[in-house]
Amino acid sequence: MTKLIVANWKMNGTLESTRKFCQQITSFTQESKTRNTLVICPPALYLKSLKNDLKEGDIKTGAQDCSAFSEGAYTGEISARMLDDIGCEYVLIGHSERRQYHQESNDLLSQKIQRALEAGLCPIFCIGESEGDHEAGRTQDVLREQLKVLGAFKGNKSIVLAYEPVWAIGTGKVATLEDIQNACAFIKEILFNEYAVVSPILYGGSVKGKNASSILSLPAADGVLVGGASLQASEFWEIATAV
Repeated sequence: MTKLIVANWKMNGTLESTRKFCQQITSFTQESKTRNTLVICPPALYLKSLKNDLKEGDIKTGAQDCSAFSEGAYTGEISARMLDDIGCEYVLIGHSERRQYHQESNDLLSQKIQRALEAGLCPIFCIGESEGDHEAGRTQDVLREQLKVLGAFKGNKSIVLAYEPVWAIGTGKVATLEDIQNACAFIKEILFNEYAVVSPILYGGSVKGKNASSILSLPAADGVLVGGASLQASEFWEIATAV
């Protein structure tokens, strides 16, 4: 089964490191192949360079965010149509760091998903519980609440979900395989029963080359969203070819 492997570089990298990554990942793809779908989400400033430097056509590009507005006097914003205009195909929406540092609400996230869909981008909608909610046994309650954003998109099959427990992002902590399977299976159940959708579910949270195979082998995990480990072409390729 084809898996979706998404790299989120966050606010890391330079033009030179982006070009070096592209050279290395291209050499890896020439030496061996993967049947998985690979998506790289660099800082927006480097999207065009990444697109130009990737010589392997099967690797797709994604943005880390998009504006809730289509166009207009919104200084500093980047619209979904602009991303589509430079060949972007995916966009992350609702990452926990956007929720935490920019106080993004469900209403705002719904608007961003709408703009992405209108532009022909595939939204990767991120959800996940805090450590306090996890320890208190409120994981399913939090996920159900966050999934309400999809109420306006019932039946839409163009949205990918990414389950990222907040306490496992960049901390080195990894949810147990049982936790990952249960959460992803719960999300699939809610999507099908309440929103008439069957969508790919990714897992994110300290995914590395050494644990990618076991995570990707889970029945309910359709791929992974990789943070820090995706900055090194060699480790990202190890993850990309883990299954």
